[in-house]
Amino acid sequence: MKNAISTLKRNLIYSAAYQIFNILIPLITAPYVARVLGVNNIGLYSVSFSIAHIFQSVAYLGLNNYGTRAIARTRHSREETSRRFCEIFCMQALSGVLTLGAYFLYCTRMEGVERALALISSLYVAVACIDISWFYFGLENFRVTVIRNMLIRLLSAAAVFLFVKTDADLLIYMAIVMGGTFLGQITLWFYLGQYVSLVRVSPRNVVRHIKPNLILFIPVISINVYKYMDKVMIGALSDTFQAGLYESAEKITRVPSSVLTAFGMVMLSRASGRDGEHNGRKSVTVSMILIMFAASLMCFGIMACADMFVPVYYGAGYEGCIIPMQCLSLTVLSIAWASVIRTQCLIPNGHDRFFAVSITAGAVTNFLLNWFLIRKMGAMGAVIATVVTETLIAILQTVYCRTEFDLPECLRSSAPFVCFGAMTCAAAGISKRMEADPVRLILLVAAFSGMYGILSFAYLYQRHRPILRMILPDRKARRKRHEKSSDCGNQSGDKD
Repeated sequence: MKNAISTLKRNLIYSAAYQIFNILIPLITAPYVARVLGVNNIGLYSVSFSIAHIFQSVAYLGLNNYGTRAIARTRHSREETSRRFCEIFCMQALSGVLTLGAYFLYCTRMEGVERALALISSLYVAVACIDISWFYFGLENFRVTVIRNMLIRLLSAAAVFLFVKTDADLLIYMAIVMGGTFLGQITLWFYLGQYVSLVRVSPRNVVRHIKPNLILFIPVISINVYKYMDKVMIGALSDTFQAGLYESAEKITRVPSSVLTAFGMVMLSRASGRDGEHNGRKSVTVSMILIMFAASLMCFGIMACADMFVPVYYGAGYEGCIIPMQCLSLTVLSIAWASVIRTQCLIPNGHDRFFAVSITAGAVTNFLLNWFLIRKMGAMGAVIATVVTETLIAILQTVYCRTEFDLPECLRSSAPFVCFGAMTCAAAGISKRMEADPVRLILLVAAFSGMYGILSFAYLYQRHRPILRMILPDRKARRKRHEKSSDCGNQSGDKD
């Protein structure tokens, strides 16, 4: 049991690092890139990348969730895992090649710089043919992906600073980002032989994985409709300047969402591997308390600091993304809540069909709202559509799974964190009267985090002390381990 808890904590750290590094290095380079390329070029990049990502998602089908779950259920047998991996990967390769062909047909319809950006982005679509990160997630081996990702992202960041010098270097920037992603996925294959052997599989066994993947594909493509189609629609219905503002605002709110997604991926592989045996109501409640504690800090922290953060981080010309960023931060709460429901109730317990229905409903809602609002409001129209969509999906999934977890207790236990975040955000409103500079920004972040931390830890100490011990170091346990190791050393010395 202790080993299982230790593995879970370690995987939480590794998975969080994996998700964060996927966007952390671009986040570090963003101030430099924003100043060098400008808002319009950022908009061009955003639209081109979003289109490539949608094609990539088509190639993946529902592989990330399906592959993780399938490998998690067979990971104790090398022979069975090898067979399952080869079957699923053959299906993935076929889907990837067909989608890549369709993408090249799309590229022939583009002209000028848009065609050049699209052709470079084909590397990103090709990632779907070789990406086997789902295999390592199913094994609960997050270390391999994290180390590989860190090295590749660091090299990509260095290349950006070395080769992107003027606003004419947009194509170079795109090539660095896409090429780094492709190279990173290739390196995963170097470790594969330690876990599986490549075996011959029959076409029938490959085909049998298509139907369950298609069921999961519906929510995947629906997610990408409202996650990435909004940027495409801004570019089509408004202009690249508005697309650049939206991309800049979402880049920041994407950070907490990635952390929360990492938490969900770890819990998904753990829940699937145990066949639902330990997916009790208490487990969902504990997960909800932890994730809403973090989500409220991130949501209201962004809201409180955006006025000072944007001028310091992006520089002049990006003031228009302050309000979109503050509004988009609200999605952190709904994404956090829904991630627990999805990864501990819906997917592990086989509710794939309703998962698809809820995401599809959200995608349709998002598309319709974008169609009407972007024409009149530009980036803010897409922001409103995104906030409404994420909230709707969280509500639908919660109502469907309400009998599988203690909904009243989750609401009672999570609400204080939202209140603490809102109160602290209101108190931090004084920053609007202050001139933006890095020192004041750091002081504001420290003050907000400190106030929120005091209120939240006081609440956890009063109501959920066992959960507080999960967050803070257990000094008593550490002291006992130290005393035990000292006793063992003394006994060994006496024997000598």
